[in-house]
Amino acid sequence: MFPPQKVTVTCPQCRTPYVAEVRSVVDVKQEPALKLEMMRGRLNESTCPTCKRQNPMLAPLLYHDPAHDFLAAFLPPELNLSEMQRQRIIGDLTNRLLTQTPQQDRRGYFLQPRQFLTMESLRDAILMADGVTREELDKQRTRTALLERVLATARDEESLRTVVRDHDSEFDADFFHMLTAMAEDAADDNNQRAGEALLGLREILLDFSSYGKKLRAQHEAITSLTDSTTREELLEKIVAARDDGVVDALVMAARPLVDYVFFQQLTSKADAARRDDKAEAARLERLRDHIVDLTAALDKATREALDRATTTLRAILGHPDVRDGVRHHAAEINDAFLSVLTMNIQAAQQRGNREAFQILRRVWDEIQELLEESAPPEVRLLNQLIRADYPEGTRSLLEANRAQLNDTFLQTMDTVAAQMEEEQNAEGAKRIRAIRAQAVLMG
Repeated sequence: MFPPQKVTVTCPQCRTPYVAEVRSVVDVKQEPALKLEMMRGRLNESTCPTCKRQNPMLAPLLYHDPAHDFLAAFLPPELNLSEMQRQRIIGDLTNRLLTQTPQQDRRGYFLQPRQFLTMESLRDAILMADGVTREELDKQRTRTALLERVLATARDEESLRTVVRDHDSEFDADFFHMLTAMAEDAADDNNQRAGEALLGLREILLDFSSYGKKLRAQHEAITSLTDSTTREELLEKIVAARDDGVVDALVMAARPLVDYVFFQQLTSKADAARRDDKAEAARLERLRDHIVDLTAALDKATREALDRATTTLRAILGHPDVRDGVRHHAAEINDAFLSVLTMNIQAAQQRGNREAFQILRRVWDEIQELLEESAPPEVRLLNQLIRADYPEGTRSLLEANRAQLNDTFLQTMDTVAAQMEEEQNAEGAKRIRAIRAQAVLMG
């Protein structure tokens, strides 16, 4: 592990001096979460405690990914270093890496790190090492340029409509994923207003673009399903759909209803239509074949995801230290993994295997701690408050974190309480609102 160094920074906006953490060596095998921070432009970025400005810090960086035999050095040109100074810094950073790398894991490329003049070129090289092609990188730049054009015209609806009309095919899933990620980054940076503005822009673009209209049709189809929807009702909705995207959305949302009986009923409809409308019969047969292929692909993907999750769980349990195991496999922890872990915890509890139950619960707790570490400060505080005893424990926590009791924190509490109410968790929502009242009295 390469712990961050503490440095004193002066905010360029309000001139407040404060202490920040800087990473000079990143080994993604040891700390995989740092790779995501770097690719999102969040590594070596600090927040001014006074004005909340995000300040990037100019610092040399050595980046190592042993899985791809990739070692890179980035020294910001703004540092105005001579070639001798550059080589000395790169040598010092490489020596730090060498001292923490076992002899058997050292490779020849350690002696000659690739040097990059810009962070953008380094990120490109990292993506290409991961298998991203130059063509895909160019597409990403095109999407970024389109987003910049959208942001420039966001206040003029007519101009915005023109941009969407002229580039309609480019407003695809990847574009909207990028816009959503940008909104989430703004929210993570405590810029709630900017995040909400970007999400509002996203809704407008969904209304204007062909992709967005198809997405809304799929959403409406899914929301029409309820827990009491029958197989026959699902079949009618699928037969009535004239868009493959809507069909796929319905099948994926109600996969358990798409069984042998469902296909029998669909085949019967096709047979009945053959007598009077051969074109409709052919459409229904194509629909049946499409759904057969789709369900087979879904089931295969589910099996593979669960198999990978099971392998990851075994690897974590086989690690000498559970905490290190969880962090080593952080990039592999997803919904499928959490499902497998939950099933194993329940099975151990049902069998009365206390030892297995405790170690699996330890894995769960370490994952929750890891997730909390990467969460924004207000989310971390809220999680601590939810776990604390009310009212004394929550009052003590609020007292110790008075500086965080601002409008952003109160809005986060309101949002979480509203989500709990939507999920029928009235007790949880009531508790958060009670803690919010304590926070308001202290703020």
